[in-house]
Amino acid sequence: MVQYLVSTTMLPRAIGKDFTDYTAIPMVISQLEVDGVELVFLPEWDTRFAPITKTSADWDSCQKISVSDIANWIKQHQINVPSVHLNRDIGNLLCSNDLTLIKRGEKILEENLAAASTLKTEVVVLHLWDTYKNKIDIIELYNRVYEICKTYSLKLTIENIPLSDQTITTLQAWSILKKLMPDHYGFTLDLNWCSLYDNFEELLSMIKSIHNIHVQGYVNHHLNIIEPRVGNLDLMSSISRLKNLNYNKYITLELSKAADLSDFTQALKLIRRQFE
Repeated sequence: MVQYLVSTTMLPRAIGKDFTDYTAIPMVISQLEVDGVELVFLPEWDTRFAPITKTSADWDSCQKISVSDIANWIKQHQINVPSVHLNRDIGNLLCSNDLTLIKRGEKILEENLAAASTLKTEVVVLHLWDTYKNKIDIIELYNRVYEICKTYSLKLTIENIPLSDQTITTLQAWSILKKLMPDHYGFTLDLNWCSLYDNFEELLSMIKSIHNIHVQGYVNHHLNIIEPRVGNLDLMSSISRLKNLNYNKYITLELSKAADLSDFTQALKLIRRQFE
């Protein structure tokens, strides 16, 4: 049976808080009808290093907390966390030509996995590569990650984030990874990035290995639909297509442009409607 999750990244915005304000998460989640959250380990929380990926936050002034402490804090508030989105900087760091940055990426990955494993999490989501890197070695990156992940029982999923390497497509990257991965590993399919590349149907060829769907977009109240941030993919039809393919794992709402709590409730209602 499909389980409906909501990403913690935008939850604080529902009550007018900055997205880095983790203290708002319990206040919002208690008002939503979901099966749990996808807890996002934000690089903005790290006291040691500023994010190397794009951010709208003022790193010097935003709240700081370690991933182990946020995991404990979430447990104290009895929030169900079936999925954890690992620090989005990890792939960029691992793609660096600087060994110091690579080692930092490995350390952050280890810390994230250790924290996720305390939450009874099933799925972890990873941005494996640097979106802006013109040349990436999928096999080398995966092997580096697997050496750390293999000691944990977590289900690693690689997200279809944008690729700048013109020698490989997302489907080709996933196909390479599928051959390397243990059977219980797989992928997270972000519909917004499918919209960007117009490759939704293409990536559905991997449906049996997709464990998490990210519905990333915003509510168009006039049309009563969710629209992607980029491109023209019909998200409502795409979600219905997943139902027709008997998809029965996680669907995670990644809401952008959220004005208040009603945007979250309406988006979740629209997603559920496609599976009725």
